[in-house]
Parts: sequence; structure tokens; C-alpha cells
Amino acid sequence: MKLPNYHKRYVQPHYTNPEYRNRGPRFKQLLQITGLEEVLSFESSKHRRILELIPHPDHYTFLSAGPIAFVMSEHYVTQINAHPKLAELVIPRHLSPYCGNESKGKRPRTTSILYTTVVNRRHLDRIAPLLNQHPHPTDNLAGRD
Repeated sequence: MKLPNYHKRYVQPHYTNPEYRNRGPRFKQLLQITGLEEVLSFESSKHRRILELIPHPDHYTFLSAGPIAFVMSEHYVTQINAHPKLAELVIPRHLSPYCGNESKGKRPRTTSILYTTVVNRRHLDRIAPLLNQHPHPTDNLAGRD
């Protein structure tokens, strides 16, 4: 089964909402910075195994760097007690594609977290400094933090 892409699932349905409009540019910038690619196949066993271990995923997107599988998920908390077989990286808010349900002038209630297996933790360690090199927001939600 093929998943609709991120834009069709999480941007287009509510395009009149500024938060949803800003998700697209943040997702595009996240992919450019990290070199990750979106995976549209729900049949990917690597991604499904990661997804099954994520505690309470809300929205999720399958990503990859070559053969390495990642799952980005939205959570309504900032710290997750992940499964011991998973490594995680919290995506900074200004790059976070999932960060919705915010009121004007208030911090969003959700957090985007990138997961992979513990065996592939070094790939998250490679991505983390890339995210911190890009402190400039891609949208008009600069004051979110």
C-alpha cells in the first residue's frame, strides 16, 4: 500500500490554517538539511518495526537515508520514554513539521521526534548538529520557543 505524501496528508487538508501552510516549508527544509528522503510505501518492514515500538504515535512519516529507516512522529509531550531498541532525536521547533495546535503567541503542544533503531543511532548523531546549524525559522512562527 502506498501512503500519500506528507504534503497531501498534513498540509493540503487545512491549507487556510497558517500552521498547516507552514508545515510544508518546514518539512522541505528538514529534508534539505538532513538529506533524508520521504518513503511512501507502508509495506516497508523496517519502518513498520520502528513504528510498532514508538509509544503513542499520533501522526507519522516514513523517512530514509539510503538503506537506513527513520520514522518521524508527532507527540503531545516533549520527552518520550522510548523503547530500548529505539534511538530518538527531538527536532527543533523551528524545523519541526509537526508542531500544530498552537494558539497565537503560545508554544505548540506537540513535538516532532525522529526515530531509528539503536543500531543506527550514529545516523541521528550525524543529523543532530545539522539541525542546530540552521537556527533561522522557515516561516512566520519564529517566536514559538
